[in-house]
Amino acid sequence: MRLTDRVSEFITTALADQTLPGEVIDHEVMMVITYRPGGEIPHIWLQFVGYDSAGDPLIPVSVDITGPCPSLSVIQGHVATALAWIRAQ
Repeated sequence: MRLTDRVSEFITTALADQTLPGEVIDHEVMMVITYRPGGEIPHIWLQFVGYDSAGDPLIPVSVDITGPCPSLSVIQGHVATALAWIRAQ
């Protein structure tokens, strides 16, 4: 299992809990490694895209999480923030 698989599962769970009926949110999870003196720093990059009533995509919301694999509660917080930004468009 890849690290991004676990994060995707957390996002799917968080979206199921937090989206409104009829709301469509797509997401992408990517793992990026930053090389710095003394070692590598993993980043998990999340992107969320919502759609307006006509089905057109809104401005994507991106989240960069630095460090080890985040927990479900951390992902739920990031999803809540992303949904607030998407809904404000």
